[in-house]
Amino acid sequence: MKNLLSLVFFLSIILSSCSQGYRGFQTERLNGKVKSFTEYKYEAVKKSGQWEATKELAIPSKTVCIFDGKDIVEQSMFYELDGIDTSVRTIFKHDKKGNVISQIAYDAEGKENSRLEITKKDELGRVVEGLVLQEPHDTVSHARYEWENGRIKSSTFDQHHTRYTNVFIKEYNEQGLESGFVTKLMVDGALEHEGRYSTTYLAFDKKKNWIKKLDTGEKDGKVDAVVTKREIIYK
Repeated sequence: MKNLLSLVFFLSIILSSCSQGYRGFQTERLNGKVKSFTEYKYEAVKKSGQWEATKELAIPSKTVCIFDGKDIVEQSMFYELDGIDTSVRTIFKHDKKGNVISQIAYDAEGKENSRLEITKKDELGRVVEGLVLQEPHDTVSHARYEWENGRIKSSTFDQHHTRYTNVFIKEYNEQGLESGFVTKLMVDGALEHEGRYSTTYLAFDKKKNWIKKLDTGEKDGKVDAVVTKREIIYK
């Protein structure tokens, strides 16, 4: 059961982080003609009052996003779970307004891993409900999305065949950059666990796109910190 719940939670994180073109130009507040970017995550330790990245990679160790000029068309996230390569490559298709109409994830061997089946859209054509399906298209969870200022504010995943619900809430600063996020695990509608993280931007490039940030929060009563470094390729 523990391994099953870990897998279900893992799939939810993947689909939450990239759902509905979350990593698009508008949501990332990207400047310039970005072709792609690669993010590397590192565990952080505090030395002399300052957080520093270690050599130990966090999960996911690497994320690669590719754009078509406005919307994300491909995202690859590199994971290792219990010694097994569980990397996921997600392909997105959009309508003329930039709304996602297709989202399919593939495993490390190139086989279809999961997909989002859209069941409800709002008046602007944005997805507000869908089913997360895992090959061979068994329902893993019922997904619900809330939008605010053109971006997903929260994602909720009701896990099928279990009593669990995962909730992900994003927070933004005045510049429109992500300033933090909240994760919640609900059991039978009651809060079982909550994690809160804040984001601090440490460096920007000449185009004023961030290239280094720090996420800090509490996990199991201990302070948890991750440094993300980003390499951006411009057209």
